[in-house]
Order: sequence, then structure tokens, then C-alpha cells
Amino acid sequence: MIGETAVVGDDVTVFHQVTLGSVGWWHDEARPRDARRHPEVGDRVVIGANATLLGPITVGHDTVVGAQALVVRDVPSHSRVLAPVATVPRPRHTQHRPHPPRGTREVSVLFPAW
Repeated sequence: MIGETAVVGDDVTVFHQVTLGSVGWWHDEARPRDARRHPEVGDRVVIGANATLLGPITVGHDTVVGAQALVVRDVPSHSRVLAPVATVPRPRHTQHRPHPPRGTREVSVLFPAW
């Protein structure tokens, strides 16, 4: 999705499900009527899949915005913006169950806990 006031430079690569949007109508009331509401992307920028760029920010030339990144502040030229690496949460209240021996089948039946 590319907002109506977004500006995209030359040789920009935009992967799927990218949003160049505004921060919302509730913030637009304080902004002058002709002010930019959407991002401005420089030349030779790569925007990864599912990245979201919000507000009147500027992304400088020769920048890479990684997949899943959320950008809400200006990004200088020749930069990389990356989303945080996913972590595996520690399981809660689970007991270790060894795998059944090879060649056997384990069948689990769940009954409602009324």
C-alpha cells in the first residue's frame, strides 16, 4: 500500500506487502493541510517484504530496509534498517515426554474437561 503523498525515488525495489502509510487521521489534524503525510524514499532503496514505513519520514539514498521492519523515524543515506530477530519463548508448564520408540505408534485422545 502506497499512500497518496508518498514519494518514491528512482531504482527502488519494493517487495510484497510493503506499506508506505501515514500515522493515522487522528494525528493529521495538527499538521498543515498541504503537509506530507507519507514517507519519502530516496534513490536505489530496497524495501523488504512486509516492511512498514509510517508518517512523513525520509529514507535516504542507497538504503536497505529489511523484511518486517517498522520504520517511524528518518533514516540516513547508506544505512540498513533491520527488524529484530525473532526469539523462541521458553515453554511454560510443560513436562518432558520422550519420543516413542521407532516402529510404534502413539495415539493421543483428548477429552473435554467439563
